[in-house]
Amino acid sequence: MLSEMLESIQKQTYKNFTCIILDNGSTDDTASIVQRDFLTDSRFHYETWPPHKSEENFERAINMGRTLSEWFAILHDDDTLESRWLESAMQAIERTSINLSFVSVNAKTFSAAHTHIPWVWYDRCPEEILLNNVSETADWMMRFGSIHFPSILYRASIFASWKMKTPFGKVSDQYMILEASKHGPVVIVGAPLYNYRIHDSQDSAQMPIADVLNMNRYIVANSSGSSIFRKNGYLLKSYLHIWKRQPKSKRIDILRFMIESNICIQSLSNYARICKSLLLR
Repeated sequence: MLSEMLESIQKQTYKNFTCIILDNGSTDDTASIVQRDFLTDSRFHYETWPPHKSEENFERAINMGRTLSEWFAILHDDDTLESRWLESAMQAIERTSINLSFVSVNAKTFSAAHTHIPWVWYDRCPEEILLNNVSETADWMMRFGSIHFPSILYRASIFASWKMKTPFGKVSDQYMILEASKHGPVVIVGAPLYNYRIHDSQDSAQMPIADVLNMNRYIVANSSGSSIFRKNGYLLKSYLHIWKRQPKSKRIDILRFMIESNICIQSLSNYARICKSLLLR
């Protein structure tokens, strides 16, 4: 997968970029692959970092990106890019006269077996949209689903004084996206030019249930334009989604959290209205 990702970077129609490959203890012969196939391209560079320190190395990567360029992205080694991904993002920046926080490009999702996974963005995302503040970004997340972190091109200056610690345990990409959107408007490009792989070992699948649900509550808390029914419906869907992915032995934990949080289901009548609104969508 690493070779596929690096090849897709190399084939970008926008040529003026630098790619830094950060190896933090890989066991898949990364060094040999990179040295043999990519270091002959002067745009590619290779660094080794301390192994298995994901949060520390993630912050180091952010700091490296913001010091080297005006715009940067942190890509996953097992995804791929369509050839126009970077060009489309840069064109969106050039078309917008205001200082954006970031540009996100629509993503197609697929499994480890390269099977396409339907995603609400893919079919319903407008061609391009400007989100003016964090509330509009949160509303967007609730309507269309998560914004995939590696599909984003960030303005480096927004990280100059930002403390990147997350209150949700492991590094939470959706939290970072919301915090970034507090620093300026955001552009969403509708063309699906990022190929995002979903697998069971990714951070979002490993986070404790409470962290995931609290993250969704944080999205709701930042939303202002959505109705109470949409907010409660979004939370209920997140509970049900996690419920389906858990073994029966852990489902009682989700029920307990739902009762203790007292935010999604505040009365039986409200619960019935939410279910009806979900069925009508």
